[in-house]
Amino acid sequence: MMVGDPEDLSSDERHALQRAIEASPNVAAIHQLVQRFADMVRSREAGEFEGWLEESLSCGVKGFETFAIGLRREQPAVEAALSVPYSNGQTEGQVNRLKTIKRQMYGRANVGLLRRRFLGVAWG
Repeated sequence: MMVGDPEDLSSDERHALQRAIEASPNVAAIHQLVQRFADMVRSREAGEFEGWLEESLSCGVKGFETFAIGLRREQPAVEAALSVPYSNGQTEGQVNRLKTIKRQMYGRANVGLLRRRFLGVAWG
């Protein structure tokens, strides 16, 4: 509910979010920051990141400020992710699939069988 498009929320979800904002000063403090960050990611607007980051670092919610510190540490990568149309999602998916197969086979066989199994999954 915090990161989703407000237009896509059901009536019950909107009421629940509103109750959370009213009940918790921390939720109220970060709700707009979370929405702006989600909008930046959806629209790939790297130019707004610096201003958002400054506000986030001083929002008063320790957990969110820690999140912002991590983003500051990786700022060039975050800005690239927000502005460059390329993704390594395909590579990460293949690595994840290989690791899943490897975990399934743990203790059962050798590298040769792992290789055959992986190639069988990739082409079969």
